[in-house]
Parts: sequence; structure tokens; C-alpha cells
Amino acid sequence: FNGSERSKVAMRLDGSGDWAELERRVTTDPAYVQLFEAEQKITNKTWRDLPKPKSSTHLWQGKLPAELAPGLHLIEVRTVDMHGREFVDRRSIRVE
Repeated sequence: FNGSERSKVAMRLDGSGDWAELERRVTTDPAYVQLFEAEQKITNKTWRDLPKPKSSTHLWQGKLPAELAPGLHLIEVRTVDMHGREFVDRRSIRVE
């Protein structure tokens, strides 16, 4: 999405309901940190190490509703960039 501090990002679940605003966070990407740490445990590498994790400016955070039932759900994320262009993407998530 190429977001910036002027992007407005929101999510909703299961294709209906109100959009909930997400908060921009400048921090390391937890998925990348996990990958980096797993790679560090490999002793016989035949490739170069991944770069060390650094802060990302492309992370937004929100909370799922506490009453969300376990199972598969569709999460939609919408962003409106500084030029007013809107982008939406969807992904299935599993709540346990």
C-alpha cells in the first residue's frame, strides 16, 4: 500500500459492520523479527544473513473485538492515501 503518516487505515471483519481505525506504529515488524531470530539459530548457512530488524514506518495496529467467536473470519483493511486514493485488501484469519 505504500502508506505514510498521512494515510488513514481501517479494518472490518466478515464484510460488514463499521470500519475501525487502526493506529500507525513505528516499530520493528514482529513477523520479520521472528524470521530473523529463527535464521540466527541455523548454523550451517549457505547464504548471507538477513539484515537486522529495524523500525518500519508501514505498520498499523488495532484490536479484534473481544466477543469475536473462534473460527475463520474475513478481515478487510482499507487505506486512503494522501492523494485520496482508496485501496482495500482482504485476508482470512483464524481466531482460536
